[in-house]
Amino acid sequence: GTQTETVLSGALYYSYSYSQYQNIGNAYTITPYGLTATNYQITFIDGNLTVRPKTLTDTSTGYSGTYDGTSHSIAVSLTGFVNSETIAVGTITYSEDGTNYSSTKPSYTNVSSNTVYYQITFTNYETITGSKNVVITAVPVSSLSISDVTISNANTTFWSYSFTKESTISYTYTQI
Repeated sequence: GTQTETVLSGALYYSYSYSQYQNIGNAYTITPYGLTATNYQITFIDGNLTVRPKTLTDTSTGYSGTYDGTSHSIAVSLTGFVNSETIAVGTITYSEDGTNYSSTKPSYTNVSSNTVYYQITFTNYETITGSKNVVITAVPVSSLSISDVTISNANTTFWSYSFTKESTISYTYTQI
């Protein structure tokens, strides 16, 4: 006939050596025990628990702004840590070419557009790789005036130029 779980007595228990937040990569044995049956021999088979790296969320940011004479770079940040850990448990390296990495974070002061690559390695979290841009643009000039510019040639000429933000040029000249 058909048997159901009602032929079992006791309760199913497990023993294991793993405790929360232990290092990844280890296989921990899980041993079941506790159930019995009058007309059956129950064979328990151990299982394994493999702890895998936790996934983090990359919330890093680049920089985009107008030249201000100060140094700028990327800000590397992550969320999803456990056990009160922070990004400080990782090792961060940076690159300007995506190939050669070092612990020195590149920073930029002058007008330019740069990509900064980063890698963050951990013992118990997945490795994070990414890139962010640092873009520093020129300070806009609302107006620039140059007047009484002298240009010397065979017929000495006096020019008056006016440059504006819209890149229009107006001039007058008097030839002597």
